[in-house]
Amino acid sequence: MAVVKIPKESLIKLTFSLGLDEHGKEILRKKSLSHVKNDATDDNIYYVAKGISGLQQHTLMDVVRQDNSSLSE
Repeated sequence: MAVVKIPKESLIKLTFSLGLDEHGKEILRKKSLSHVKNDATDDNIYYVAKGISGLQQHTLMDVVRQDNSSLSE
C-alpha cells in the first residue's frame, strides 16, 4: 500500500535580537506561534510575522515556517 501524507497545522518560529551581552555576543529569543493553517501562504505568514514584530520592542531577525504532516497507509 502507498503511504499517504496528511498535512497538519504549521508552526511559526520568530527569532528576535535583544542586543549584545557583555562579551559582544548577540542575545536571541524565540517565540513560537502554533495552530497555523497548513494552507496559509508563505507571504501571509511573513507579513503577519512582520506585523507581530511591530508590536515588539526587539528586532525581528528570522521567520521560520515548520510544516507538520502525518503519514499513514
